[in-house]
Amino acid sequence: MALYAELHRQWFLLASGAVQDMIRLHLEAERPLESLPDHFRVQLNDPTTALTLAELMHQLVDEHQLDWEQAWSITEKLCSCRLYHLTATARGEQWPIELFNQLLPRHLEIIHEINRRFLDQVRSRFPADEERIGRMSLIDQSSGNLRMLHLACVGSDTIAGVYPLHTQLLQRALLADFNDMYAERFSDTSAKITPRRFLAQTNPRLANLITQWLGDDWMIHPEQLQQLESLVDNAKFCGNWWEAKRAAKQDLMDYIQQQTGIAVNLNSLFDVQAMPIEANKRQLLNLLHIITLYARLKTNASTDTIQRFAHRSVPRTCLFVGEAVPNHPVAAAIAQLLRAVSDAINGDPDVQGRLQVIVLADNRYKTIRHVYAATDLAEQIPLADQDVPSLIPLQFALNGAITIGTPNSANLELRQAIGAKNLFLFGMTATEAERLNARYDPWQLYDTDPDLKQALDLIASGYFSYGDSSVFKPLIEWLINNDPNLVLADYQSYMNCQERISQAYQDQKNWTWMSILTIAQMGQFLSK
Repeated sequence: MALYAELHRQWFLLASGAVQDMIRLHLEAERPLESLPDHFRVQLNDPTTALTLAELMHQLVDEHQLDWEQAWSITEKLCSCRLYHLTATARGEQWPIELFNQLLPRHLEIIHEINRRFLDQVRSRFPADEERIGRMSLIDQSSGNLRMLHLACVGSDTIAGVYPLHTQLLQRALLADFNDMYAERFSDTSAKITPRRFLAQTNPRLANLITQWLGDDWMIHPEQLQQLESLVDNAKFCGNWWEAKRAAKQDLMDYIQQQTGIAVNLNSLFDVQAMPIEANKRQLLNLLHIITLYARLKTNASTDTIQRFAHRSVPRTCLFVGEAVPNHPVAAAIAQLLRAVSDAINGDPDVQGRLQVIVLADNRYKTIRHVYAATDLAEQIPLADQDVPSLIPLQFALNGAITIGTPNSANLELRQAIGAKNLFLFGMTATEAERLNARYDPWQLYDTDPDLKQALDLIASGYFSYGDSSVFKPLIEWLINNDPNLVLADYQSYMNCQERISQAYQDQKNWTWMSILTIAQMGQFLSK
């Protein structure tokens, strides 16, 4: 409880500091508080940040002596809410009211007053619907907890998910009552990223090339990137594009060698999964593909056989960027397996130059900027709509990486924008996964798929743990018996998709076109 209290205290200090600094800057400019929304905007990206609403009211009412209605009007106009979660179990969504009262008694009074006025509006709109009132209240009567997500929705003038499809899912499920109450507040605009940071800074060679051909207004008017489409038949431009991409890969290759001592193959496909290591990110699915490739390369060692498997033997450098989520045994086991597979494959002369596995725990900007610029293939493979939507797919796509992904809201939105031919989709939809859950039989998949069985047997045998079969036994048992992420169910679809990618990568001209066309259609995802 002490740790939980300290975490809440830190959240409050961050919120309060931001609010007070904003008001201070506004007043120093000799502007009236009523005009605060004309000069500032507060975006709530997580339920924990809803505390900002209570702090705003505290500052405006208690410290600056505005009446309640005036302060609330300013607060509503200032705040917008963009949600990344589809479930009510979002981090920090509910706060114990007793703990909140100990830390912030005045803010609790403010929240109670917000709730009283809000529920009066609900009763007026939906008379005699007490169940709805209970569902929408900022106080969960059954648990006695504060619903910070509800507070964020009540105090914001716009509510949105990360992508339009994600917003629609929020409207139909988690926030259906709020959609009934505030339909006009829901926005279908996508979250955006800035080309200054995620292209000009991360990939200056490519950014400079675009500027040479389009002029320097494209960062201010990102819709101008669409003009790149007309250049895909220009041999000089495509050649320069390929050279810029290769130079970025050289930079990453040098960085990897500096950090790990491993010399990667510059001519390989740079296949990257950059996200925290945990079960629902499905690094295990990626690993099963890698182990299958490794087994094929080991088995088919003769030149004649390799020729028959040419599309499968495109050299790959598989890069994992991220650390294991703390205090999560499955995540720790996945990270351990990643390192073990990396050590085994990188140390095997039979596959040298054809398959390499690199693990970089450092995901700070100085590392990730090299990764964004150099990536050929970006892995976005969590089970459809099971993971928190992310802007990471956009950041990779803006650097010309080709995406392989499941049909979740982020990947579908990106695919619709850049074209189906420029994004590799595989796996179950969220509806199909939900239906499968009731009859999921991983043992049958294991028994009927020779490649899958071979990959799992290699792990279970101790091949990657110096012959000790007990090391990864708990992970295999979890994957076979308890995996809610349905990794084995998507394995064959993923393998088939990866083979299509290997075939596509052999045509470097077409791959360069795909990279150019991806960036050309990114304008709608970019802020000015």
